[in-house]
Amino acid sequence: MKRALRLAIIPIALAGMILTFSCSDSEHRIPFGYARAVINLNLPPETPDAQAGLIEKIRRLLVPDALAQTAPAAFSSITVRVTGPDIALIEKSFAPYATISLGVPAGALRIFDVTAYVAPGDMSGAASFHGTASANCPAGATVNVPVVMALSETRLLVPDTVGNKIVYLRGLDDPTPLPFGDGAIYGTAMPFAPYDIDYDAMGRIYVTNTWDSHIVKLHAINGSIPGGTAETLFAPWSTGAIAVDRTRSLLHVTSIPDAGHDLVTMDLQGNLLDDQGLPDISFVRGMDVDPVTGHLYIACSHQTAPAVVRYDPVSNAILFPVFIIPAGPLDTTTRPWDVAIRGGNLYVAVYDHHASPPQSSGRVIELPMGLDPAGPPPTLTHRPGEPANTLMGPHRFVAIQPERLTFIDEIEEDGINSNERILSVAGISGSGWISRPNPGIFSFFSSC
Repeated sequence: MKRALRLAIIPIALAGMILTFSCSDSEHRIPFGYARAVINLNLPPETPDAQAGLIEKIRRLLVPDALAQTAPAAFSSITVRVTGPDIALIEKSFAPYATISLGVPAGALRIFDVTAYVAPGDMSGAASFHGTASANCPAGATVNVPVVMALSETRLLVPDTVGNKIVYLRGLDDPTPLPFGDGAIYGTAMPFAPYDIDYDAMGRIYVTNTWDSHIVKLHAINGSIPGGTAETLFAPWSTGAIAVDRTRSLLHVTSIPDAGHDLVTMDLQGNLLDDQGLPDISFVRGMDVDPVTGHLYIACSHQTAPAVVRYDPVSNAILFPVFIIPAGPLDTTTRPWDVAIRGGNLYVAVYDHHASPPQSSGRVIELPMGLDPAGPPPTLTHRPGEPANTLMGPHRFVAIQPERLTFIDEIEEDGINSNERILSVAGISGSGWISRPNPGIFSFFSSC
């Protein structure tokens, strides 16, 4: 009984400390017409039910290095942007281990936009975390602002299926890319053909290995694993496309395109939650998850037609309409290869190939989330100012980048690797076009 009473007193005492600090700060340090905002970063937990308790949240406000103890990666800096209907933009950068406290003009509806940047030397798969919150800020008051942070941008990891490795690039102009394969991941020679990559809310990396029924879970961008061996999550059959639901901490995995059309749902520890057939869906090569609804967007064949399908994994049902991908300008076979959700739109990588002679009219298509464009959807087929249809064959989207689309561009049938590349654009218009040629590093998904 006495122990329970002591535990009950702890949060009250800490809360009292905060109130004392706030009153002192309010009376002596806040300029006239301003409020002080104390930002509490709620970083992604290990599991959905591992949210910090009251004592931990209070501790983060008081202990300068608490962020370093709870963050999923080492941060180099934290940027806070404050906006409101009656104030100019305020933008400040802070050291990553200090309590974030700043003065803001008093008023209603202040929007706090926070980005935490991962330090360049950290080996996390994440590059940044981001969150927003709003608060009313009365003059002279100290206001606590809890900001729920989520994975925003990841490091650039490229699956090289035929080359049996993953390649980490610090940017498309990186002169010293870091390839790592079975030895770095498993600690020994193992069959390894990475087909698809995704990330959880903490920036950990999940890779499907088409050689076997494995999903490899990596904690670092060089393949190193705590303890020296890979965390291997088992699926019932050879794995293909993967999509991580970062909101619900779920893994959705399909079989490889030519081995059926099943969907497995697992938790982040690899425990099987569901295994079901996909109705009227086959040849799945890529997926993404709507973080709000949990629905899957699937690049596939729907009743033999190349399509993008919206699918509810809870009810095991296709949500109509289905977007049927139009044929390309050549006499081609159309293969939807991957999908990516960016900025409230859906982007589809489409490979249209003509086998003899090998050529392509590949494209990237922008669709609304409802898969119901009012007319012909915006489509990227070439670099601005160049002839049309110069994309070779968009395949896998790589990296999560809020303001860019980065993807593998490859012709599978021509037997040439040197003409393939990784492309990155700032939008469907092709603005900000950056191309990384392949000087013998990658085989991608096909090689002769």
